Amino acid sequence: MTEDKAYKNALRKIENARRDGAPFLNLSGNHLTALPPGMSQLERLQALYVDDNPFGPELEAAVEGGIDAVRAYLRAQAEQAIVLKEAKLVLVGEGGVGKTSLLSALKGERWVEERKTTHGIEVDLSLLDLSEPRGGAPVSLNGWDFGGQPIYRHTHQLFFTAPAIYLVVWNPRRGPEQCCVDEWMRMVKQRAYDDEKPVDRPRFLVVATHGGPTERLAHIDQPALRADFGDMIAGFYHVDSKTGHGLADLKTAIV
Repeated sequence: MTEDKAYKNALRKIENARRDGAPFLNLSGNHLTALPPGMSQLERLQALYVDDNPFGPELEAAVEGGIDAVRAYLRAQAEQAIVLKEAKLVLVGEGGVGKTSLLSALKGERWVEERKTTHGIEVDLSLLDLSEPRGGAPVSLNGWDFGGQPIYRHTHQLFFTAPAIYLVVWNPRRGPEQCCVDEWMRMVKQRAYDDEKPVDRPRFLVVATHGGPTERLAHIDQPALRADFGDMIAGFYHVDSKTGHGLADLKTAIV
């Protein structure tokens, strides 16, 4: 069939569907190579027109079999789909509070004394094995380590997005006020939170470092922070990146 005849044939089919009052969907000539799995749930759809799209042979055969064949094909594809366990993990906080050491500890790397301070942004695309705390498959975390120096703050805000997991890191030796915990969380909320998309909200895990048994306990005004940030706060944690104290609980929370 020539391209002109195919176009006229598609128009004829659509006109017939309109005349019959049947719910239909026209996706003809859109350079599609696949159809979204969610289309299998459109139970009221009675006609689907997808002429002049470069489908593969399996989908093309399903299209020729009609709307029920397309639904069956899409359901089968969905059952075979691979679930990608991947998340954006962002570490924010003042300089020198231990963000880079914490990310390294979560990855199971060896402790480094006198680690250099991060300048700018370091992105670490790693497979962080979180299978031990929950017994599931490893989760791929895109770790964003933001330098805490004031000169970088305006630039960093451009990269605050949602959905994402934010580790708000602070040092109990310096206190939450000096570590600007509230300020960092407010910057993230202003850039990444949308009232119209509450499901895609950022999630905060407030993490105090240097948390070994002999260290000062982390005192922070949890009720005040929860009053300001509500269910965006997923929890408060106290860890020691050198000894591994508290890391298992933090990993579970990230999962």
